[in-house]
This record gives sequence, C-alpha cells and structure tokens, in this order.
Amino acid sequence: MKTKSRKKENCNGRNNTTNSSLCNNCGNGVKNGNHLITEYFPTLSRTRRVTAKALAAEQEKLITYYVANQCDPIDSFYVVDIKGKGKGVISATQIPKGHFVCEYAGDLIKKSEAQEREKMYELEGKGCYMYYFTWGGIHWCVDATEPSSRIGRLINHSRKSPNCKTRLFIHCNKPHLIFTALRDIQPKEEILYDYGENDKTAIEAHPWLNTT
Repeated sequence: MKTKSRKKENCNGRNNTTNSSLCNNCGNGVKNGNHLITEYFPTLSRTRRVTAKALAAEQEKLITYYVANQCDPIDSFYVVDIKGKGKGVISATQIPKGHFVCEYAGDLIKKSEAQEREKMYELEGKGCYMYYFTWGGIHWCVDATEPSSRIGRLINHSRKSPNCKTRLFIHCNKPHLIFTALRDIQPKEEILYDYGENDKTAIEAHPWLNTT
C-alpha cells in the first residue's frame, strides 16, 4: 500500500499565496469540461507579444477554472503503475516552469480533526495522504486519504529531484493547495514533489523520504 508521509508546510508568506480575483459565485456559470493545460499557455503561433502581466492573468484564469470546478486537466496527464511506488502521475504534455500542474484536492479540515483521523487511519491500516499547512493563523490540513478521481493525491515524492512544488491559492476566501512546475516538465516525465517530511521517526520508518 502506498503511504504518503505527513507533510507540514507554512504557507503564510506572500510569495507562495495567490488570491483569486475571479470568484464569481465559486464557479457558478463556469461551463464544466476538460481542457489541456497548453490551451492557456502563450504559444509561438501567437502574433502578439505576451507580457508577464498577461501571462499571470492567464494562469489565474486557468487555476480558478479548475479549482472552482473541482476537476483536473486530465488530458494533460496519465496514471501508471510504477514498480516500488504504486501509482504515479506522468505528464502527457510540456508544462513550462512556474505554470499550474494540478490541485492537491481533498477534505479541508482543521489540525485537531486531522489528528483524530490519523489515529483512525492507523487503526484501519490505511496509508496517510494528509498535507498540513498554516493559513490565516490557523493550522489546516487537506486530507486526500480517501480514493478519488483527483490526480494530485497520486503524485509521488522526490527530495533529490522534484519538478513541482505546492503553494496556496485562495479562492472564495478558502485555501487550496496547488502544484506549480519548478522547471520545464517534459512529456512522459513523472510528476514529483518533496513531501517536506523532517520528522526523524517518520524518516526512519520510511527511508525513501531521504533517498529518492
């Protein structure tokens, strides 16, 4: 069974928090459907020059679309079985550095409830897919333990060579954890991020947290 280490991340700073200005009743009126990430990228075929400001606006539109509709750009990824890891997420298209990958989606709960769930999961023998972070002076957790169709929960760990990272995106005054590319990600490349686990006990129990 794949086990995700408990990750604790402080996301209070400006540099890793983005506020959506496109709330619009939290997605009401946004047409459901799947889109390729590259539909929102400026490409060489465009005749106009895309400024940094315009590119940032496109990214905000892209992220807001997927967050509001609680879906992933499924045509841009595929899930495979990877020996020694279980499931893994592979990119089907190029993702430029700094661009949106997907959301780490699950139940948004407070730390106290998350700790109670951890105890329950341990008794049930379940792997733990929980991401702890701080926002607004409160300790939160996104619990993605229960299986779902969302791909963020299947992204594997790498401390040595991650190609994406998490950051906060605020939509309708609610925190969301999203992945963005640390560098250009090529087609057929596995999506990886550092779980950020520094607890010695957890690392001793799961040595791959330091060795991969």
